[in-house]
Amino acid sequence: MKKPKIYISGPMTGKADYNRPAFETACQALDLLGFEPVNPHNNGLPQSASYNEHLVKDIEILLTCDAIYLINGWTDSDGAQIECFVADNRGLRVFSYHTPVEMLHEYVTDFAHKQADNNN
Repeated sequence: MKKPKIYISGPMTGKADYNRPAFETACQALDLLGFEPVNPHNNGLPQSASYNEHLVKDIEILLTCDAIYLINGWTDSDGAQIECFVADNRGLRVFSYHTPVEMLHEYVTDFAHKQADNNN
């Protein structure tokens, strides 16, 4: 069964190792909850690509997702704020590190029910 794809968004620029540990922790937690996490660190571009190249590619990937998950510090990140705006504007479900686990679980359950209904 298809899992809901959730894009992880947060600060990278100016963070040690581009904040990879926080993104990996979010990926692991969201995977355990039944999501298909999408980590922008794995966008296919070399780290040497420009900020704008990364942002454009990340938004392209974001638009293939069902939801976005904003990690701690996202409000301090111009890129994450842009990604949140795009996600909200395009009707993706917006979650954050403040979202109760029960709400995330409910979203996954509802998503699975809608998938089952669409297959019948």
